[in-house]
Amino acid sequence: MKKKQKQALEPKIQLHIKEEERNVFADEHRARWHMDHRSFVMWAMAAGVVIVYLLVIFLPNGLDSNNVNLSAAWWAETLRGNIEDFSRMLSADSPDYMDLVVCRFAAVSLVGAALASSGAVYQGALRNGLASPTTLGVQTGGVLGGTVYVVFFMVDNTSGKDYAQIIAQRQAMNLLQRYEEAFFIIGGALLAVAFVVTVARIAGRGKISSLALILTGMMFSGTVGGAIGLVRYWLMLTDTYGTKTYELRFMMMGTFSRVYTPEHLLLVGAPVAVGLLIIMLMRNRLNLLVFGEDEARIMGLRVDLTRNVMVAVVTILTAIVIAFCGMIGFIGFIVPHMARRITGPDFRWLLPGSAMLGAITMLVIYYIATAVNYADNINFMTSLIGGTGFLIMMIRARRKSNADWA
Repeated sequence: MKKKQKQALEPKIQLHIKEEERNVFADEHRARWHMDHRSFVMWAMAAGVVIVYLLVIFLPNGLDSNNVNLSAAWWAETLRGNIEDFSRMLSADSPDYMDLVVCRFAAVSLVGAALASSGAVYQGALRNGLASPTTLGVQTGGVLGGTVYVVFFMVDNTSGKDYAQIIAQRQAMNLLQRYEEAFFIIGGALLAVAFVVTVARIAGRGKISSLALILTGMMFSGTVGGAIGLVRYWLMLTDTYGTKTYELRFMMMGTFSRVYTPEHLLLVGAPVAVGLLIIMLMRNRLNLLVFGEDEARIMGLRVDLTRNVMVAVVTILTAIVIAFCGMIGFIGFIVPHMARRITGPDFRWLLPGSAMLGAITMLVIYYIATAVNYADNINFMTSLIGGTGFLIMMIRARRKSNADWA
């Protein structure tokens, strides 16, 4: 009895935590866990790029065979042969076929990363979820610059030759000849962006109007695309198998047939890697642009310079893709929205997430295109698969009563 009374008389030390303090601690815990979660997502996506890349190399991809065999034995034998060829490639004793596959799919992943990152930067810098290399007329402007080069500056020495001879001549072009066309494509893409942004700024009375931006880009793409179609039709009538006809078809349809050696991979990969590095280093500034021009200026950001530099870099990235692989639509539009649902709106995570998800998406789409023997029209495949995926994602978001999913 005395023991119980003594315990009752002893002071008890209790920690009283108010409800507001508990919420603060909970918010900090959630923020710490969410940051770790996003880091895990980044590492998972990076591992996904490597896994998908190895799968599309090892699995039967249709590049070495025109016959489709669905038997399990054929798949197992082809898989074993591809793994052996890849191991011999690592020992500098690989067949030409494996070199082609490795370089081409590496270029495919780089192109997907470049287009997806470009779309994310356009959407952030211009503060519009509909902005992309396609809707802003960047790709159409690049094709317009390439068309000017093809019609007025390209020398056609293959009139009357067959398709294989035309490809052989194209493959024999030196670096200067290849970059001549690339300069015209880059110039056309930059002029297209400048035109669209200028018209949108005029319509917005000094500020960039989202509605005017998209409408001007669609108008530019429709008008210029129609003119390019007429030029292509005229070339097909006058010289069906000429170099100019083939070149214009290549730019409008999109293909990776011109990337098959380490040299070609370097031509595509070097400028893409530099451009991706620049926008990754500037992604913190992109977060400030999302708040608006006035708020960004208050926080010390040079808005016009930052926006112009980032838009110019991603426009050049898109033009490099067009110069070597032609028009590839929907990747720069749909992938950033998909990545935003995974990583969130913070561009510190959204930009690398878009790049990795773009690489994975492009690898899968190109593998499907090779499986159905339609790899020489990759723009059609990306539009078909990307458009279908966009509709599915939009319907699912609508069913969840989330109208602001973008």
